[in-house]
Parts: sequence; structure tokens; C-alpha cells
Amino acid sequence: MPIPDFTDHGLLPAGYHPCTLDEAQSRFCWNDHREALWTQSLEFVEYCSSLGLEAPIFVDGSFVTNKPYPRDIDIVADLTHATNEEIGLALQLHFTQQQFIKDRYRVDFWVFHPMASKDLTQFFQYIREEDAQARGCGPDIRKGLLSIAL
Repeated sequence: MPIPDFTDHGLLPAGYHPCTLDEAQSRFCWNDHREALWTQSLEFVEYCSSLGLEAPIFVDGSFVTNKPYPRDIDIVADLTHATNEEIGLALQLHFTQQQFIKDRYRVDFWVFHPMASKDLTQFFQYIREEDAQARGCGPDIRKGLLSIAL
């Protein structure tokens, strides 16, 4: 199923939108800035894979909106079916290398596991109040996430 069009507010419709890395690139890399961000995020995905972390990811943030020049890309590792080793590695990356990841790859890295007390996949569907105001929508509007199996 193709990635849906943006809503009138420049957001993906609420929910999870499965796609491939290639489909995401084709849809969201419409200028040099976005292409550079995407390239760096793919380097991060490759880095994770080289360490043994190959969990599916959710992609979020202003990169999956109509904002022409997003600051970074939010990536959430989906640890639902991860091994204990992958969970440990993802948590280690999140807690000890988050600033390095942000500086090197321009990725804001998070982890999701269904047993966690906070469901970040739900959290990331919320829109910041200032973003909602700028887009002319209420704070009750939710945005969608890309769901990518690696």
C-alpha cells in the first residue's frame, strides 16, 4: 500500500504506514536538504545493523511532514520481536550514545517495546502545541508514522 498523501495540515494521516526504505526515500526526499538527512539516517541504520540491531523502525518527526527543511529525523526502534541482545544494544545506544547519534547522523533515536511504561509510538503521533498552531489545527489532531521492516 502506498504512503498516503498529506492531510490538509501537511501531516501523514494518523496511524502506522508500512513502507520500504526506498518508498520512504522516494516520497520524502524532494530537496537536497532532505536527501542529505535521509542519507545520514541510512548510515545510522547501517551502523545499527553492523552492531547486530536489525529491528524494524518507525520514522517520525518533521521529516514525515511537508516541512521543507527538517532539523533531523526521529527513528524509533521497534523492539516488539527483538532478541534480548537486540534490546540490550538498543537501550545502550539510546542511553549512552544518543548525543553522538544526533550529532553524527542527525537522528533522534528512541526505542519502543510493548512492555515499557511509555508507548513512544503513541507519543510521537501527538503534535506539539506550537506546531499545531502553526499548521492551523487543534492539539487533538494526530499524525502518522512510517513503519519500516528492515
